[in-house]
Amino acid sequence: MSSEKEILMVQKATVYDLMRILEQNPGKTYTVEELRQLIDAYIQGMEQ
Repeated sequence: MSSEKEILMVQKATVYDLMRILEQNPGKTYTVEELRQLIDAYIQGMEQ
């Protein structure tokens, strides 16, 4: 089982990855649905 420190590290890496994805198009405004789809796609990609 992962330690709390490892879990925190993975959470921070995930947020960093998502920030980098969003920064690829700095002028774009995202709807809640678009953000949900982006996060879903990220999670599905991580599971493969």
